[in-house]
Amino acid sequence: MYCQENKSTVQVFLDQTSLQITEQKKNLTNNAGNSISRTVQIQQIGRNNRVNTNTISATNQTQILQFGEKNDIFQELIAGRIQNTFVQSGYENSVVHLNTSGSKSHTATVVQYGLRQNLIWVGDNSLSQNMVVRMRGKKQTVLIRNRK
Repeated sequence: MYCQENKSTVQVFLDQTSLQITEQKKNLTNNAGNSISRTVQIQQIGRNNRVNTNTISATNQTQILQFGEKNDIFQELIAGRIQNTFVQSGYENSVVHLNTSGSKSHTATVVQYGLRQNLIWVGDNSLSQNMVVRMRGKKQTVLIRNRK
């Protein structure tokens, strides 16, 4: 299965993402007032993986890595900073994150290993600051709905 084979690759991706986020933060402080790239990076290995991200931005960075088949991510944002990292390894995993425009900063990491892992997460507030969700196994659903 994809889970065991790709753990080292996934870890390398997470490490690189962490370095990129640190670099992005340095750029934010060094270039205050200047326009900054709103990055979305997608890496997919496997078949029938889908990503649909709609972003209106005042800074956003989304990193997505999908190993396996039929993994799905939908993220609609308006932003207000936000940096997300999504890693899916397995089969038929899904993430939906909407953010009804309440962020003033936010960093989240979602890692799904396995089969049919589902995460639905609607809004952002101080409870979801620096949130890390790790899902392992099969047929699990997590619903987080925090609002101001």
